[in-house]
Amino acid sequence: MNRIIDKVDTQEPQSFGNLPIRVIEAIGQAGEVTKQALELVRLLARESEAYGLPEEWLLRTATAMESGNWEALSTAFVSQEFLGVNGSFLVIGPYTIRREGEIETRLSGLYGSVIPHPPMPPLETELHEMFGPPSQTVTQILPVALAASCGNLGSEVGEAFVTPDGWGFPSSAAGPALNDMDEQSRRFLESGQVCIRHIFDSHTADLLLKTYENDDERVQVQHQEYQFHEAGHATGLGLTRKLNEDLLSTWWHGAVEEWRADGISFEVAARLLTEEAFGRLVASNLCTRFGLDAHRSGGSDRDRDVAAVLLTLDQLLRSGALIISKKRLALRDPSYRGLVRATAFHRAYAMRLTQDELALQYEIGMHALYGSVAVESGSRAIFEGLVREPCFGIYKGLR
Repeated sequence: MNRIIDKVDTQEPQSFGNLPIRVIEAIGQAGEVTKQALELVRLLARESEAYGLPEEWLLRTATAMESGNWEALSTAFVSQEFLGVNGSFLVIGPYTIRREGEIETRLSGLYGSVIPHPPMPPLETELHEMFGPPSQTVTQILPVALAASCGNLGSEVGEAFVTPDGWGFPSSAAGPALNDMDEQSRRFLESGQVCIRHIFDSHTADLLLKTYENDDERVQVQHQEYQFHEAGHATGLGLTRKLNEDLLSTWWHGAVEEWRADGISFEVAARLLTEEAFGRLVASNLCTRFGLDAHRSGGSDRDRDVAAVLLTLDQLLRSGALIISKKRLALRDPSYRGLVRATAFHRAYAMRLTQDELALQYEIGMHALYGSVAVESGSRAIFEGLVREPCFGIYKGLR
């Protein structure tokens, strides 16, 4: 069943008009390119100025829809030519998602605009100082507000974080990721924050959730945390190379990569941010990991995001920064300084793993290197009993 979000706000600028939404509806209802959808895109191209959308991008989209050849969008997507005035955009194309070992490709679409956000500190410069020349550029993340979506994107059970490599445009992996901040916030506010209080003691939960008290600040710190995480993926052999050469062929390898990227992002944050800003970034990461990712239906034996949380928990327990208090997890020092110190073990392991990765004589050695990362059996039991089990029934349709 195709899912469509229609969150039109009549107070928004004209870029959130009805014609782009009609395009998304036409594609979502049919699940394929139809004559109606094609005509609507061509009409929208003629009226593009009124909606703040780039005419040339829309014309290329219409050509791709008609021919079934999406290559015409590749260069324009990477160079972000799909963005119009005020950051408005309409992107349509095949989009592939991978969940629980299954791959699904559907014609999908997004209509919305980029949320204003401050520039990031010099991430690539810092990565160069840490490891030498990065293997790839850091993927840029654009925080977005969606007015409509269809296919595999948006909605309650679609993808809220739209990775560039999912698009069926050749070389799309070099383009930006689109992060649906409304959906990210909805998922956390409806279920994630409740789950955080089920997992952690009151002092720890209060500290983590304090970061999200203000809506605008929540969006900004979430965006920052995601962007630092992408910086982590750019290190080692680089995520793009790992995906292209099938070096993350199992859910466990994918989990180690997610966990490693978190650790590197924490190390970069330690070098570039104040202690409080770093602590807020860690709090945001733990809210996402423990409040959302840990409860995906695949479980730690087949879902990389779930297993990545298991790895994080294992490191926190081994370091002694996290303890069990009255059947809840608790930070020994529930403060931003305590959060910063709690990442030290994780950061050191991720740095060492990345250096080992760069020292591999043959890249196929990645399989053995990532396969050697293990968690203690006690950590697995704690993960199931104190992280997963307390949140059964809280989530609906989380994938």
